[in-house]
Amino acid sequence: MVKKSTLIVLIVYSVIVTLLLIKYWNINKKNSFDKNYEISWNTDNTKVRYYEKKNGHKVYEYFDSNFDYNFEQMREYRNNRGPISISYDLNEDGFFEQIDYFDFTNKYIGKTEDLDNDRIYEYYEIILESGDTLQLTDKNANGIM
Repeated sequence: MVKKSTLIVLIVYSVIVTLLLIKYWNINKKNSFDKNYEISWNTDNTKVRYYEKKNGHKVYEYFDSNFDYNFEQMREYRNNRGPISISYDLNEDGFFEQIDYFDFTNKYIGKTEDLDNDRIYEYYEIILESGDTLQLTDKNANGIM
């Protein structure tokens, strides 16, 4: 038979643990990413869209073209315009190797590329207002231009 004092200690312990779990669940819920976004999947799980809850604008789109649950492309939108950037996972390792940038009129304005798959972008291309192209390359691939 269990002693009365042991039973009281177990009840107090279970109440404390329950309160802690509720506290951290609430913190997680308040800081959750999907608190501000409505997430929409298509029927075959190859496209995910994030919409802002406050105004319904599309913010992100992720595309999986070969059904492996690894997104090969991500598009980012702002103020219901865009895309302002399109990221590509060319070798399907889960990291984006190329990002194309656009202005709010959908005009191409530049790109970044990870040339050696070390998750550091070594090549930058920027289209200037004059129409000239500025190209920056990290020759020694150390992350510093």
